[in-house]
Amino acid sequence: MRMPLVTEIQRFSLQDGPGIRTTVFVKGCPLKCPWRHNPETQSPEADYYYYEDRCTACGHCVEVCPTGASKLIVGGGNDARIVIDREACIRCLKCVETCGNSAREGIGGLVETGAMLDELLSDELFYRNSGGGVTIGGMTGVGQEKQVRCAPNGRADFVAV
Repeated sequence: MRMPLVTEIQRFSLQDGPGIRTTVFVKGCPLKCPWRHNPETQSPEADYYYYEDRCTACGHCVEVCPTGASKLIVGGGNDARIVIDREACIRCLKCVETCGNSAREGIGGLVETGAMLDELLSDELFYRNSGGGVTIGGMTGVGQEKQVRCAPNGRADFVAV
């Protein structure tokens, strides 16, 4: 089974269940709930934000793009900008890696299971004393719940999906 991409680990969350919780946001929920707060997490695939105001149109992303989805458009005078064809983009994220201006930011990444458990268990005392725990957000209905329950040494007893 494929591991979900983690977009954020939010500690001391009080809105996602009883007590003090840590919420792990992952990509891959196919539901289109009207109250969803993170629509960028619906796709289970890697993706990126593009901040046009940070872009200096240096063209590095154009040079590394294997599909030509990033294009440098030069207008009159010294006016230049990057245009992205999202349909042609294969989400390889080479543009994110090469951008020196942080104009592109990856959404989601793989987190090693042991490292995630270490971080989640570091707040176990708060969970036990407040009746809280861990909430995994964004996995509804896609069968990823089993990945959470397969934690080593049975320590995932305070996990809510």
